[in-house]
Amino acid sequence: LRSFGRYELTTAYTSAGQLQSQHLNSLQYDRDYTWNDNGELIRISSPRQTRSYSYSDSGRLTGVHTTTSNLDIRIPYATDPAG
Repeated sequence: LRSFGRYELTTAYTSAGQLQSQHLNSLQYDRDYTWNDNGELIRISSPRQTRSYSYSDSGRLTGVHTTTSNLDIRIPYATDPAG
């Protein structure tokens, strides 16, 4: 628990030590983090936005999908053979 004046930030971690959630006693900052079995971040969710991440079989980021109530954006990522 961290305090910033009248605000308190609560942070939780998975058993593997990955960030699981951050909740401020205000909905302006409320995040949940989801990881896959490979330890890759696959989703960050908040009350107003969700951002999903996709990866190749080799673990390289291949895309980001951001959604809100009035937004749906997909951004593909590509790398050259050297990475």
